[in-house]
Amino acid sequence: MVRGTNLNDDRSDGARLLAEAVRTARNSYGYSQDDIAERGGPSRDRMWAIENATLDRYDTKLLRRLENALWWRAGSIESIIRGGAPILREDRPRIGESTPQQETEPEELATGFVNFKDLTEESATQLLHAIGTVLGRDNFLRLAHRVYDALGAET
Repeated sequence: MVRGTNLNDDRSDGARLLAEAVRTARNSYGYSQDDIAERGGPSRDRMWAIENATLDRYDTKLLRRLENALWWRAGSIESIIRGGAPILREDRPRIGESTPQQETEPEELATGFVNFKDLTEESATQLLHAIGTVLGRDNFLRLAHRVYDALGAET
């Protein structure tokens, strides 16, 4: 990709294709725009502009950070703007799975939940894994912490 490519000027179709692919990938992992920024990607404001094909300047550094935050290999964005698909990294989490550094978190949270409800630790863990599969890792963790805090306030 040419350094500092302005997709809105010469490839408006490319900017729209990129917007759709980024939004789809982000949602498939259950990531918010803030989550992408926390993973080293563009800021929430830039993510909004990318997903709405309104960003003024798409520089190479920003695009590489975006690829990394979405678990794409370098060169994926070039593929997308040419009408192709992103190239997924092998180390990416599968849809509904926790990222590697968070794999034990549901079990740890289940231990806290069992004190407030008549659930066994095993059934609480199964329930949390099912919810995590539906919501995605980051949304699940936000919800679990809010529930845990709310249940703690009731005791």
